Amino acid sequence: MFERQPTAMELDRRLKELVRRMRTAEAEVATTLLAMKRRGLHRFLGYSRIQEYACVELDIGRAKA
Repeated sequence: MFERQPTAMELDRRLKELVRRMRTAEAEVATTLLAMKRRGLHRFLGYSRIQEYACVELDIGRAKA
């Protein structure tokens, strides 16, 4: 009848795992963007700057790009 709610410890564990995954994904994005920049591949997609590509295509803010 009532749905069991997660405990504080369960939510804490879940949040920490999500943040860990997010940081891993952000590192992979940064590495891949750097590879694209070094090879100038963003130019083939119509962008003169890698920051412009990241902002428009990946919705990454200028501060992070």
